[in-house]
Amino acid sequence: MSRDMVFRHGFVKRHFRNIGTFGINVSYLDYFARGNQVYQTAYDYCVAATFGRLVTDNLGLGFGLRYIYSYFDFSNNDDNKAAAKDFSFDLAMLYKVSGIPGLCLGLNLSNMGPKISYVEAGQDDPIPTNLRAGFAYDIIKTQTQTLKITGDLNKMMVNRHADGSADRFYQALFTTPWVYTERERINIGGEDEKNVDEKKLFNGILSTGLEYVCNDIISWRCGYYWDRPGKLAYWTYGVGVNYYPFKCDISYIDCEYKYKYYFAGTTRLSVAAYLEPQGDTFQWRPVPFTVLVSPHAGLWIPLRDRTFKTYRLTPQFGIDVALKIRHYLALDFGIQHSIFDFYTNEFWPSTLYNDPDVMNTGSRTDIKTGVKIFFPARKTADIYAGAGLIFTATSKDHEVSSDGWYTVTFPIPDYKNGYAFCIGTLVHLNAHLVLDIRNNLQWFIRDGNNHVWGGPQIGLGYIF
Repeated sequence: MSRDMVFRHGFVKRHFRNIGTFGINVSYLDYFARGNQVYQTAYDYCVAATFGRLVTDNLGLGFGLRYIYSYFDFSNNDDNKAAAKDFSFDLAMLYKVSGIPGLCLGLNLSNMGPKISYVEAGQDDPIPTNLRAGFAYDIIKTQTQTLKITGDLNKMMVNRHADGSADRFYQALFTTPWVYTERERINIGGEDEKNVDEKKLFNGILSTGLEYVCNDIISWRCGYYWDRPGKLAYWTYGVGVNYYPFKCDISYIDCEYKYKYYFAGTTRLSVAAYLEPQGDTFQWRPVPFTVLVSPHAGLWIPLRDRTFKTYRLTPQFGIDVALKIRHYLALDFGIQHSIFDFYTNEFWPSTLYNDPDVMNTGSRTDIKTGVKIFFPARKTADIYAGAGLIFTATSKDHEVSSDGWYTVTFPIPDYKNGYAFCIGTLVHLNAHLVLDIRNNLQWFIRDGNNHVWGGPQIGLGYIF
C-alpha cells in the first residue's frame, strides 16, 4: 500500500424492501517499520455491522456497531508486546434538500465508545471519535452526464487535558476546542524565542472535490485536502468504472513523503461485485460508446533530465483503452512499462561506494488516464491530441559498479506522478482494425527539477 503499510477492507450489504439495508464490513491495517535495528510490528482489525433506512422521502438514518482489536510489538521482548480490545458505534444522517434539487447534506459521528487500554486499567486512551459534516451538489445532471461538487469538514472529537487525562467520548462532543492557536516564533539569542505572530485557526480538516460521471459508467474525480493542524495539504485523483455487475475504483494521493504522511504517493484500488440483479431480471448494460483497445510499443529518451550523464534509446510498451463518448472526444486509460539504461552523475549519486561510473538498468510501470480529442483528416485517417495524468505503480533500479564487482537493486521512490501529452494518427485498415502512430511526451517533477521524456510509439488497435 504505502511504504511498509498494508490496508485491506471488504464489505457485504443487502437491501430488504420496506425494512432497510443491512451490511457487514471487515477492515485490517498492518504496520511494519524498522529503525535503530529495532523492529516494530503493529496491526489493527475491526468487524462492523451496519443498518440504514429511509425514514422519509428526503431523510435517511444509519447506525453501525464495531468490534476493535489492536496489537503492537516494539521488539522481540515479551515486555514490549501489548494488545487491546474495544467496541464503538456510529450514527449517520443524509438529507436531500427539497427546495434545492440536487443538494444533499450529510452528518456522521463515528467511532464513539469507551477508552482503550493496552497495559492496565487507569492507563487508557480515548479512541478517535470523528465528526464529519458535508454536502454534495449536482452542478450538471442529465440522462448521460453528471457533474458533482462535494465538501467535507472533519473534526476529531478528543479533548486531552494538561495532566494527560482525557474526557469520555460523550463529554468530548461538547468540550473539544474548535480552534487552536498557531504561533510564529523567532530566536532572540541562545535558546530564547519570541512570539511575533499568533493566529487562531480551525482545528480540523477541510476537503473538497469534483466528480464527473458519464453514462453512469465512467467516473473521473479530483479533490483537495487541507489539514492545517497536521501541516498537510495535497491533491487526490481518481477514476472509476461501474459496469454491472462489477464496480472498480482507483485513486492516488499526490503528497510527497517528506511531509511524513504515511499514505503519501499511495495508489488505492477497490473492486466490488453486485451479488443480486438490479431490478426484476438480470441484464447486461449495453455499452453506449465505441471502445478502442490498442497494444503498443515504442522508444523513449530523456529530452531534459539532469539525472543522467549518458543514455541511450530504450523500449517502452503497454496497452491503451479509449472510450469514445463523442465523435470528437474519448476517455483514455492505459498501463505502460518502460526500461532505461544510464550512467549516474552528481545529480543521482550512486549507492555503490560512491562509484562515479555506475551503470544503471531501471524500469517503471505506470498507469495513465486522460482524454483524447479527434480531428477527422480523411475518410481512412483521424488525427488526435491527448493529455492526462500518470501514476507510478512500481519503479526500481539495478546498479552495476564500473568494475562489475558490486550490484544492488532497490526501488526508486522519487518519481511519483506526472503528466502525459501525445499527438498521433489513427489509420483505419478496415472496419475494426486501426494502426495507431503517435509521439509521446511525459513530464515529471522530482526534487524541484523538471524531467521531460519523449519518443515515438506504434500500436495496432481493434474497435469494438
